[in-house]
Amino acid sequence: MDLKAVQQSIAPVAGAFGVSAPEAPATATTTGQKTMADVADRALDGIEAVTAKIASTLEKVAPQVWRIMVRQQYAKAFSEPVGPLAWIISMLVFLIVSGKVWRHVEGADIGDLTEDGRNNLRRLIITRVGPLVIICIATIAFGYALKDSVLYLVNPEYYAIQDLLKSIMSGGNPT
Repeated sequence: MDLKAVQQSIAPVAGAFGVSAPEAPATATTTGQKTMADVADRALDGIEAVTAKIASTLEKVAPQVWRIMVRQQYAKAFSEPVGPLAWIISMLVFLIVSGKVWRHVEGADIGDLTEDGRNNLRRLIITRVGPLVIICIATIAFGYALKDSVLYLVNPEYYAIQDLLKSIMSGGNPT
């Protein structure tokens, strides 16, 4: 079986995991008198059944590969928040050190047009405002990374299957 046939055969399963197929055939379905909650409940039951079946099959066929794939999700969960957290810590250290190294010139206001006044304004922007803006941005990024990390920790099997399906649907090129 070639790659195109495999991709077409698993396209419905990949769609359930949020992985887009290279070429999605357009099909129209009608729900009749069912409510949106009924349709969503049925779809979630189907996704849960497919996830369990893929996980158990992969665990039986290639248990070492499956363990590595699940362990990779734990690694992702712990590594994603590291970058934003490093920025937050480094900017906090910069705030402390730069405030002690670059001293405020007494007797000169920030609004003064003297050299000391401009120096105080530069000091304020470089040692306080800039790092605080970076800390705010890094905190937002940290929040998003932490959310993803919690999801990876709670359900690593789902994300392991999702990564496998992404790899298959992209022709073996991990994205």
